[in-house]
Amino acid sequence: MENPSAYGYDLKDEDLYKPLKFKEVELNTSVESFADYATTLGINYKILKLYNPWLRDTKLKIKNGVTYKIKVPEEGSINLIRE
Repeated sequence: MENPSAYGYDLKDEDLYKPLKFKEVELNTSVESFADYATTLGINYKILKLYNPWLRDTKLKIKNGVTYKIKVPEEGSINLIRE
């Protein structure tokens, strides 16, 4: 909404969600299980999907020469899984 006050909304900056802090990881090999892949990144599948809603399946087959960029949370922006 471009002009919320014109519609009776009085939103302040503290009322809005903060943008997610992330870094991008390049992915150039196929992934058989995004749940397992997320664990190697120190996050879980739900967090991976939160940052990458375009992931439509639990796996990804990548053709040669194609690179995808996966968003992952910046260190310290959420509670990451520790081993």
